[in-house]
Formats: sequence, C-alpha cells, structure tokens
Amino acid sequence: PDEGIIQAGKNVLHKLYIMPFFGAVRGDDIPGYVLVPDGSGALIRFNKPRTYISTFSERVYGNDLGMTRLAPRASTATQTDKMRLSMPVFGIAHGGRQNAFLAVAESGDEYMNILVSPAGSTVDFTWSCANFVYKDQYIQPTNKAGGGFTAIQPHINPVNVSMDYIFLSGEDADYVGMAKAYRTRLQDKGMLKKSVDPSTPIKLKLEALMAEPTKGIIGDKLVTMTRLSDIETWIDELESLGVSDISLVLWGSEKDGVSGHKLDAVKLEPKVGTLKQLKHLKKKLTSNGGELIFRKEIHGGYEDQIDKSRLAHHIDGGVIDKTDRSKPMYDTMYFQNINEMESILNLFAKNKDTIDSVALTGISTNLFSDFRRNREVYRNEAKDRIIELMAKANNEFNTLALYDPNVYTLQYADAVYDVPMQHSQFAFETDTVPFVQIVMSGCVEYYAPHINFGTNNIDDLLKIIDYGAYPSYILTEQYSSELAATNLNYIYSSQYSDWRDRIADTYKYINNILSKVKGKAIEKRIIPEDGIVIVEYEGGTTIVVNYTNNAWKYGTTEIPGKSAQIVR
Repeated sequence: PDEGIIQAGKNVLHKLYIMPFFGAVRGDDIPGYVLVPDGSGALIRFNKPRTYISTFSERVYGNDLGMTRLAPRASTATQTDKMRLSMPVFGIAHGGRQNAFLAVAESGDEYMNILVSPAGSTVDFTWSCANFVYKDQYIQPTNKAGGGFTAIQPHINPVNVSMDYIFLSGEDADYVGMAKAYRTRLQDKGMLKKSVDPSTPIKLKLEALMAEPTKGIIGDKLVTMTRLSDIETWIDELESLGVSDISLVLWGSEKDGVSGHKLDAVKLEPKVGTLKQLKHLKKKLTSNGGELIFRKEIHGGYEDQIDKSRLAHHIDGGVIDKTDRSKPMYDTMYFQNINEMESILNLFAKNKDTIDSVALTGISTNLFSDFRRNREVYRNEAKDRIIELMAKANNEFNTLALYDPNVYTLQYADAVYDVPMQHSQFAFETDTVPFVQIVMSGCVEYYAPHINFGTNNIDDLLKIIDYGAYPSYILTEQYSSELAATNLNYIYSSQYSDWRDRIADTYKYINNILSKVKGKAIEKRIIPEDGIVIVEYEGGTTIVVNYTNNAWKYGTTEIPGKSAQIVR
C-alpha cells in the first residue's frame, strides 16, 4: 500500500518495478514465451540474443491523455495506431505445457505499464515485469511554436499496488490456461457475467452509415449515404437469402450526420427518415430476432459537436485534444470531461422512445485524468466514474454494446464490438493469439471488426471462426466514393449491393459452426502443425480450422484446405 512508501528529501519515486527478472530466460535455453495482452494477445518467444531498437513498454488501458500529449498526425500519414492493452495482466510460460504463471494487477492497474525486454535488447535474457508510475513527467509548453521543458507532476499517484501471481502447470501452462485462469478470476469477482443466450443463432452485425458532412462549392453540405427505407429493403433481401438475426447499428442518423451532430443530439436527421419509419424498422427487426442500436460517441467530438466549456484538461493547462491533419473536414477532436459524459447519457435515458439501445465508443476504451483547476479527476477516479456510468447505462437501456472495451467495463456489456483480431506487430512479437477472446468466450458476444475493412480473403473468415467472433459489416446505400471529401474517407468499400450476396454466404457459413458453441467457453486451442488449429469448447465440441491449401485429417474426418469444420 502507498502508506508503506516513504519519500523524503529531493529525490522522488518515479516508478516501482515488481520482480523484473522473475521467470527470465537466457537466450533460447528454455522453450517458451511471454504473453502480453496487446490487441487480441501476443506471444514474445524466447530467442537467441539479437539487436532491437526498442523493448516492449506499454501503458495498460493506453496512454493517459491528461499527462501525455499525442503528436499531431501529418496529412500524409500512413501509419496505423498501435493496439491497446485492455487487461492488466501478463504471463510467462516455460516449456511446452510444463510451467507458467499469470501476473494480475488487483489494484494500481490505472498506473501500470507492462515491460518485456527481449534477449539482446539490454541483456542476454528475455525478462518481463510490471511497473507502476507514482510520479510522471510531462512537457510544459512555453510558447505556441512547440517549445517547452520537462516537468514532474506535483502530486503522487494513488497507486496502492497489489499483484497476484497465478501458477499453472501441465495442460494449463500455456496462454489458453492463462486466459481461463483470468476468466475464472473475473467471474469470481463479478467482473464478467454470462449474458449469452445459447438457444438462438448468432447475430449478424450491420452498421449502417447514414449521413456525413462534406465540403461543398459554397460552404459545407450533408451527404446522405443511407435512408431508413433503404435499410428496410436490405432486411427484406437478406431475409430472402436466409439471414434474419440482424443486430443493426445506426451510425450518423442524428441531425448533421456522424461528424457534424451535437454529441447530445437525439432527433433524427430528416434526410435519413422519420420517427415513424424508425419505429417500423425496429418492429421489423425485433420480429425476426434482431435488434436496433444507436452508435453514440459521448467521449469526444469535433469543434461544432461539443461545448468547449465542458472539456477535460491536460496537466499542462490546456484542453485535451487530438489532431489528425489527414482529415479533410475537421482535424481536431476534443475530449469531454466525465460530468459532461454523464449528462449526455442521462439525456439519452430520458429519450428512450427514440433511443432504447446504444453502442458506446470511446468511453469504454480511453482512460485519462482531468486536471481542471480545483476539479481534478485522477485516472483511478476516472475509472471509478466510468464504471458507475456503465452500470447505470446497463440498467437504463435494453442493450448496451461497447466498442473495444477495457476489462473493467466488460461486466456491463451485452455485446462487444470491434474486438481486436491482431497485435501491434512489433518486431519481437512472434505470434498472434486470441487471449482476449478466450477470456470473454461463453460470457459475452463479441464481434470482429468490419469484414469489408479487411483484405476479404478466406483467411479472414477462418480467423473469425478460430477466435469465436461474430461477423460485422459497415454498409451504405450509396457508393463509398461519396465519402472521399469527408472525415470518413477511410471507408472505401461499403455499398450494400456490392456486398449483399457475400454477407449472406459468409454469415451462414460462420453461423453453421459458431451457433453450435454459442454460450460455451473456449477450453483448449492447439496447433498440431503450421496452419492447423484445433479449438475445443466446454462440453467437448471441437472445431478444426485449416488455413492451409491442403486437406488435413482429424481422425477419420478430412477437413478440406481453407475451411473450418466441427469434428466432434
């Protein structure tokens, strides 16, 4: 506990490292790996020493934007963002299912970093640990040109660190065993609850992009990409193709569209449809086992979307913002304070005749301090407030879906969207594994990122089955070229008519397999040889995923190349 740390004199405690060489391995003397919850999960295997330009050092739950300013993204930037650590855990495995441990932060996770130093980066050992930040550094600007000096935060973070080490052996001494141990820990603490109905087919998530502002010859104009009447046609056509269990998410249905509407907007944009049409659409969906959900961002917005007097503040005295100069319409996003987020959620709850189910972005993903003078909200306090808001939202709305959430909000999610399917692809990360998915499996329905954002090859489809995720698409009635001069210009293939048949075929293929294990947890994941994955669920149901071009036999059952099949 913090009371046991005495700081006297001019020296201050910056970070506390917990057992940094526990489980360390020299070179590749012992086979094994370090597990980090980077994205879906990553393994860093023990290898011979080699030169790396960096080590793995990442903050759990992402950077604290109240302490760290993000560098503006250039207009020509092509880099992708790093994945986030959504769970305060890491693990080390020695040998092939021999001995392992999972380290879990029971408290202090808001100030936790996970470190992995591959052999050769500093010493000839691969080692990993957690450290906790008690006093951090930041840049205090001195002029608008970007000059400044490094300062140390005046307050001491209330860390109160507590770490648990769960030791595993035999069949449980791998990343699957670690995920199962963490899943059990979360369930025992009430932080992960079963919310899956195993008696129904899996749902198909369709995110309908409705409207978005764009530059006009004289002033800005609104591009209507999809109308409610268009969506009714989609539903009818997909039903005729054998698809009826649709989770429909409306994005940008508010007045002035995705990037132009006020964050507290409730009324429909007249160009996309009427309230009567909305109610009819909802009735059509629910009668076929589907649902209607509104995508809502209450966490941050562009200048015309927010009230600048209600923003969160950086420790340097300015507001918290993020600039992306590749955006053609609005390039700076501002982040709201927690009180404003609460006010907007309360407003939505009072308008349940229109909005009775929501999918929230941002608030469940980003965790930052707010340093408004005399109204400071430290990172641990922000987490507690977010948990309170999510608990309230879960009670207020019929369905609460969360985009890529941090683990402390999982217990309130009826569905998880955009679950990461890869890691950050650092040079020393050797394997992508579904650690996060295994933790959630059997408890909450989770959906892959939009399939039409990927390469759209068979391997993407097989990976969705391998990881137990549900399919998701973002769709428009109009050509996506209409978005070229908007902030959504990264959406390059979304027209419903182009995707209709593939959506139906893909959904039926995935549902035919995953509906048989709906509500069941993943218990084993084995790779008997390159390109072959065997996933076993509780109850014994087993799926083989064959990523290779050649047929492969499981007992007497032959699984054709580039396919997945239930074998038991």
